[in-house]
Amino acid sequence: MSAITSDAQVVSPPASAPVRSWPTNLDWPTRLMIGVPLTLLLTLLIVLQGPDSRDVAVRAGGGSKPVAATAKQATQPSLEALASGVDASIAAPWPSLQQPSGRFRNILGGGTRYGEATLGYALLQAGARAGNRAQIHAGLKAISFAVRQAVHHSRPSVFENLSIAAAYNIARRSLRRDPVFRHVRPRWERFLETRRFKELSGQHPYDNHYLADAIAVLELTRSGLTSPDTTTVVGNQTGAIQAVENLINVRVPQMAGMNGVDVRGRRTFVLSDPPDNPLSYQGLSLGMYARAIHLLGRRASPAARETLKEVAQASWWLTAPDGDLGWYGRSQEESWGVAATAYGAAAAANLPDMVGRRALDMRALTERALNRLKTAYGTGPRGLYITPAVRKALSHAAPGMDGNAGGPSFTGITLMMLNWLQPELRTNPRVGAQIGSDRNGGVQLSVRDARIAVVRRGNVWFGLRMMPSTNRPDDLRYDFGIHVAKLRRGGKWIDLMPVRPNTGVPLSDLRPPSPDTSTDATGQSPGSRYAPTDTASGSGSGSATASPEATTAAAGRVPASELSTGPPDSAGPQLMLPDGSAAVPYGDSMQIRSDGAVEVTGGWRTGAGAIVRSGVTFVFAPTDEGIRMTFPRQAGDVIRYSAFFPGTNKPDRRRHAITGHESIVSWSGRAGVHLRAGYASAVDPHLTRARLTFRSGTGPVRIKVGPVPTG
Repeated sequence: MSAITSDAQVVSPPASAPVRSWPTNLDWPTRLMIGVPLTLLLTLLIVLQGPDSRDVAVRAGGGSKPVAATAKQATQPSLEALASGVDASIAAPWPSLQQPSGRFRNILGGGTRYGEATLGYALLQAGARAGNRAQIHAGLKAISFAVRQAVHHSRPSVFENLSIAAAYNIARRSLRRDPVFRHVRPRWERFLETRRFKELSGQHPYDNHYLADAIAVLELTRSGLTSPDTTTVVGNQTGAIQAVENLINVRVPQMAGMNGVDVRGRRTFVLSDPPDNPLSYQGLSLGMYARAIHLLGRRASPAARETLKEVAQASWWLTAPDGDLGWYGRSQEESWGVAATAYGAAAAANLPDMVGRRALDMRALTERALNRLKTAYGTGPRGLYITPAVRKALSHAAPGMDGNAGGPSFTGITLMMLNWLQPELRTNPRVGAQIGSDRNGGVQLSVRDARIAVVRRGNVWFGLRMMPSTNRPDDLRYDFGIHVAKLRRGGKWIDLMPVRPNTGVPLSDLRPPSPDTSTDATGQSPGSRYAPTDTASGSGSGSATASPEATTAAAGRVPASELSTGPPDSAGPQLMLPDGSAAVPYGDSMQIRSDGAVEVTGGWRTGAGAIVRSGVTFVFAPTDEGIRMTFPRQAGDVIRYSAFFPGTNKPDRRRHAITGHESIVSWSGRAGVHLRAGYASAVDPHLTRARLTFRSGTGPVRIKVGPVPTG
């Protein structure tokens, strides 16, 4: 066991002062008068900092030449300073957001399953590093709350086990004389001595829980605790470590061997929750896999370290130029995926054989993710904005998120990852200038149902999926086609095609912008079967069971609460059938042309999976300032396509175009238009869906997306 390392930080009080317990009632008024204003002032100063504009646009020809340079400015902070600043800003508000019981206030309302555990551990980490007693004692209170509440839960949580074990390891090294910790320590120990495997017993196919359980086991075996019960982790530490080594050193590398993809001479592996591989969980898994390798120390195999590089390389390619890396799938755009990517990439850069340009590239990804977290998310008086939509609309952003989202829980994982990042940057290492999306060209990543393509051409970047999900056919976040398209304009990146909405929205919450905009040629009513349907995964309550724990694995093991309950939905192009139902598009293969156009060869199929037409080629091509899509059409076909427009104002309807705040969608020929508001994503709390219906005609359907003219 001696090979398992520890990086818990030791914090000692000043020699001239005794260790103090939590403030007494007489202490609180004075402390609040001083601490709360200072905390709010620090937070607001950090949040109000503008984005770091460091990209210089340069037009380039074809191939893979750079089209953007990230030249360092004299005032640009070092990577270490950037990470420390983001970390400090996230930690700062939380002591004042804690209730006397130890529970934290949730920006989305309600409670969270493991929020106090993860955020308590993260505050202990941050407080230990900074010598911040308020954060340390807030962490102790939160962990104690989590331990007390654990008996009321019907099943354990891997993130709770991980966080309480890791917090205990910090406290027993740094706070062993602290009277508060000495008082709660026996209860913490009784809790930890009863912990068992939650996932590593292998009762179901792989998902991200396995990595969290592995880290929990590694923290438990560092705790010094024992038990006569051999069914517990600390009662059978040899067997527990063997299970972790099998996962990290054998099973995950085997998965990479089967599902990795060679991209321009380097191996990539998307390590997420199969079969759909949502991208936020790629980020989370990158960070957790890096942490497990760190804790294993010399026990980590060369195959595991090589796999970590492959996972980081995949994230280096799939991340957008503005750092957007959670653009499709469940838990879309959650902050913990961004922070975990920053940590995992930095850990990969520090591997012994990761030197030269490749190490610089990985740190460039870390920097891009940190700047994304700083500028698109940020922190306010009520804590971290866990998605860009929460920054815009606070609790009103909940409909665009999964129902298990929570401020304390998701902040806890985000801050935990940033804390793990700090030691990777202690030497203030050199940083590269580019990630994959800064170069012209396109690549394909992942396999089978999760196959994606990302393309950069000039000032345009986009990402698309080849296949819709068979597990969630009514969730547009797993749909076929382009999921996000970005344009560099005026020195910044804008979303021409915003990320897809969470379509688990009750029909009663959807509304037409106004009666006169409903001009759908098929005459569908606002309550038609093709409107969004209510699903169990999209209530937006902010108080359900935990995510990232609410995961899926292989087909056939999707939890009943997450199965599709409505008819298939798709942004299209849908092929309308004679009975009024819609066939949805799918792809069998993709190719990326030299001009950046992506050709997807596939067809249309029904919701039951029956092929309606095959041998069809859909084309998604970048233009100088946008995207051009071409869909084949036979005589008599009715094709339907949906575009989404952010904002509370309805888009402007014209004869052959619809204009929103940032983009214009235009087409040739006649099309019926039906507008419906009430949609929401993790980036945009308000979206209007424009459904275009193209009646039978000659030749393909052509749709263009471009920017609204300036001036």
